[in-house]
Amino acid sequence: MNGLVLANSLTQVMWGFLWAVLFGNLIIAVIEGGLIASVFRVNAFRAVGLMVVANLASAWAARFVFGLGEEPTPLVEWLFQEPLYQVQVIVWVCIAVGIAMTLALEWPFVWLALGGTRDRLVRSLKALLLVHAVSITCLCGWFWPPSSNTLGRDVRVVRDLKADPATLQGWVYYVHRRSGDVHRIRLDGSRDELVMRAGADPHRAIMWVGIDVPPEEDPPYYDLQLVSYEGELREQTVTRFDASANIRTFMGSRFDEKKPSYVGASWAIGFGMAQADLRPDSERSWVADARGNGGLAVRVKEPAGRIEITFDTPFDTWRTHCVTALPGDLAVFDFGLQTCLLNVRTRKVTLLAHGVGPVAVLDPSPETTTP
Repeated sequence: MNGLVLANSLTQVMWGFLWAVLFGNLIIAVIEGGLIASVFRVNAFRAVGLMVVANLASAWAARFVFGLGEEPTPLVEWLFQEPLYQVQVIVWVCIAVGIAMTLALEWPFVWLALGGTRDRLVRSLKALLLVHAVSITCLCGWFWPPSSNTLGRDVRVVRDLKADPATLQGWVYYVHRRSGDVHRIRLDGSRDELVMRAGADPHRAIMWVGIDVPPEEDPPYYDLQLVSYEGELREQTVTRFDASANIRTFMGSRFDEKKPSYVGASWAIGFGMAQADLRPDSERSWVADARGNGGLAVRVKEPAGRIEITFDTPFDTWRTHCVTALPGDLAVFDFGLQTCLLNVRTRKVTLLAHGVGPVAVLDPSPETTTP
């Protein structure tokens, strides 16, 4: 039952809030009201009308608790400090909260629908359990197929995975999940530093790399930017690197494209598909694809295989905006509001930093360092 939330309150998360309110919850209300009227022999119009109001109230409450278009949802942000390591707990907590909230909010309307019948309290509780047993069973077929949680199946979540500082050193710049400031952390997780105070909305922000070509007398350089969207697209320069730096611009990442295409920061914020590669040609035995709501996908060329990292459920979806392939069969990517490190060879993934939109910058190699 990975990620399956079977409660009326959660229909808005899967269908989109307006669709759920106007159609999804209306259909559920008609079914529930009809059941109450037929089983408990009360006025059908009264029962259906009250259940429509009940489902509207339930949907609005779900919008507050589970959010709309946020990642992770407010409930996950409130309760969990390290969501990557608590996925199964998150699933069951959200199921329990959704069902409990639905029952609590809709019981008064069921009670009113029964009118002045005998044993009204007991009958209302029976009616509440009956209608939700039926509606939850019906919703199972709708919610089950789209849900996807591959953590523990395609990859193993661990805490001890870090880049070996003896073979790979560098920084990862990211937007902090709570403050919206720009931070950077070493690939081995040893240091986390504040780089720039920004206060951006982490749900709509990403780190980005541009190439600036100044007048002829100056060499080109990489421009590391914080790109955010809050009514309009905003670009802030964080720092600059010269042309010899071990950093790359993001390109479009799609398996069916033989040659990567350009992808813009605004597109990556909304849909992902940003990919960079810092590996030498001899190590490029796999391709990573940032798929937005679909998480991360890695296609291994030899031996042929595929790795998917997804958490796409009715109550929460963790997006992947960008991924950078690194030497040593490593990949750094965002997953929800978490920056993660994946070892493609061992299929292990770990939490590197609490933030989104990572950009990796490797330290200069000894061969290229000027004495």
